[in-house]
Amino acid sequence: MNDKSPVYDLLQGNGRLNNGRKDKTPNASETTIFKKLKVKNQMTREQKVVTPRAPAEAREDYLEMISELIQTKGFASITDIAEKMNVSKPSATSIVKKLDKEGYVVHARYRGLALTESGSNLASKMKHYHETLTRLLLVLGIPEKIAKDDAEKIEHGLHSRSLLRLKELTNYLEANPETVQKLNKK
Repeated sequence: MNDKSPVYDLLQGNGRLNNGRKDKTPNASETTIFKKLKVKNQMTREQKVVTPRAPAEAREDYLEMISELIQTKGFASITDIAEKMNVSKPSATSIVKKLDKEGYVVHARYRGLALTESGSNLASKMKHYHETLTRLLLVLGIPEKIAKDDAEKIEHGLHSRSLLRLKELTNYLEANPETVQKLNKK
C-alpha cells in the first residue's frame, strides 16, 4: 500500500477519508476494502504467535532448504524454495539475491541455484545441529512434530561447543535408555 491511499491513511489513523474529509467514519467503498483486508489478514492462533527472526536465522534456514532441495531433486529453484519456505516468490528471490551477494549461493536467473563451498558448509552445519537437537528431544520422549519444530527454534545461535556436549548427551541417553526411563518417572 502506498502512503497516498485512503486505506493507508485509515490504517495510520490519519482520518483522511471520504475525499479528504477529517471524518474517521469509512464510507461504503472503504468499508468493503476493510472487510476484504480483514478476511485476507485473518490468521490462526498459531500464525499470530510468530517470533521475528534474525537475518542470520533466515539465511541459515534458506541455505538448509536449498541444500535439501538439491539433494532430493538435483536442483533448487526460486519456486521450490518459496513453496517449501511458505513465502512469496518475490520474498524468496530477495533472500536468494542476498545469499548470492554474501557468497553463499550462485544464482543464475531462470536457471536455478548452486551452493558455494561456504554455503554448503553452513547448510551442513545447520542440518547437523537440527538433527542432533531433534534426536535429543526424541530420546527425551518429545513427540516428533514438536521435537522438529523446537529443534528449528533452538538451532540458531547455538555455539558449536554447546552442540558438541548436547550430541554427547544424546549419544549417552540413546545408549542408556534406563537413564531416560528414570528421568521420565520423575
